[in-house]
Amino acid sequence: MRYYKILKLLNSLEKGEFSKFRSFSSSVYYCRSRDYSGILNAVDYFKRNGIKPNNYSVRDFYSLAYPGKNYNNKTLRNRLNELTKIFEKYIIAKELEGNYHLNKLLLLKGLNGKKLAKIFEQEYKKVKMPKDTEDKSQLVSELKMQNVYYHREQRNFNRMFEELNRQIDYTLINFLEVFFLGAVEYEIEKTYNINPTVNLLFDIMVNLKTDKLIKILEMRNSNSYLITILNYYLYKSISERINTEWFSKFRNILFKNLEKLTDPVKDRYFGYMITYYFLMINSGYSEYLKDVFRLYKLKLRLGLFSELREIRYPSSAFRDYVVVGIRLKKFKWVEEFIRKYSNEVPEEIREEEICLAYSRLYFTKRQFEQAIDLLNKMKSSNYLYILDASRTKLRIFYEISEFEEAFLEIDRIKHYMKNNPGKVARPVRNYTKEFLDRYHTLLKLRLSPDKNELKYFAPQISESRTLVSKEWFMEKVKEMQQFSKRPV
Repeated sequence: MRYYKILKLLNSLEKGEFSKFRSFSSSVYYCRSRDYSGILNAVDYFKRNGIKPNNYSVRDFYSLAYPGKNYNNKTLRNRLNELTKIFEKYIIAKELEGNYHLNKLLLLKGLNGKKLAKIFEQEYKKVKMPKDTEDKSQLVSELKMQNVYYHREQRNFNRMFEELNRQIDYTLINFLEVFFLGAVEYEIEKTYNINPTVNLLFDIMVNLKTDKLIKILEMRNSNSYLITILNYYLYKSISERINTEWFSKFRNILFKNLEKLTDPVKDRYFGYMITYYFLMINSGYSEYLKDVFRLYKLKLRLGLFSELREIRYPSSAFRDYVVVGIRLKKFKWVEEFIRKYSNEVPEEIREEEICLAYSRLYFTKRQFEQAIDLLNKMKSSNYLYILDASRTKLRIFYEISEFEEAFLEIDRIKHYMKNNPGKVARPVRNYTKEFLDRYHTLLKLRLSPDKNELKYFAPQISESRTLVSKEWFMEKVKEMQQFSKRPV
């Protein structure tokens, strides 16, 4: 069947939500007095039977939607387009339903518009304003502005200016929070060589006396400015990583005020801290791996591990916890983590994540047979999992001297990369190619030792900042160097 947007939209609904939309589509308030139940029954039939829209014909669909009636393409097209508009209203209604401050804003705007002053005043007093240490928002700023309009209509100008000052202060703090956090994101992008030539944010930053401004805000000692101050020092931490005093200041302020922050705000800052630590690790400061591990343990203790439940395409944060624990040889902790938290991983990638986690653990503990058995059983179409599994296999083949298997695996992965040019993300393609090139050289040196070539190869490994499994490569190079020094 040809592409219709409504079919994709309807197929995105879970079973319970599909029933809710069915009720919504029959509401006179939201749609015309038409009966869309036949179309919904047809969609539901194919959906329940696992048949996707591109696998059934438009006439099959029509005969289910309108049994006994002759096929009419125009009628079907019109009804599907109408249903698309209804679905858009449904999405808006769902979003509105879950957004407290947006609901209140629309209510207050409506009351102001109808000049219902007394009711407005009563409703405004009921609004739950966020705490000073929560993220500011444009919605709350607009809510506060409605109160300014209310006092203006009441000719209470003294109160109007008081509320206007509060609203402007809140709006400016919101701007600064967003501004400095935007600067953090730009600095992180620069580490991936994404650096726009024209950047208004940095133009503003250069021309503002931001250091002086932040010192003034710190002196006021108000919770209202806490997130702004944290965002600023976080920006300085990322942009001037060599000067670790900035990060120390950020971390000290954060942990001093941790209890004042909501869980989502804490979790966001922990995420940025982990990003900072990895940036430092990638710059050669491997001691920060312990800081990552401590932060992971704190997050788990505080119950802040929602990222495990998300698919950060094409993988999950679950692997990061495992890799860090293994690199620090915290094997018991890793086993407990896999056992306790693997059920948090989305079901569609859970099996692969568990398989790769245990195979990494077994490999590090030199339990090569268990690791290779797991990897051979793993079936996945996800390129990251395929390449992860391959790198572990290659290291196992090296350790157990299965050199023929190693060369076959190199060839297999090179063909996979060649045959999937648009599927594998460029950074993954780059570091996979580097791994394969270095591994191939390592194999050649293992099979045909050459002191001069080894002398040239060793600094290539130690100086690389992007080589995956760099520690393992350095260990193998060191073994070769020691072997070459033995007397004949």
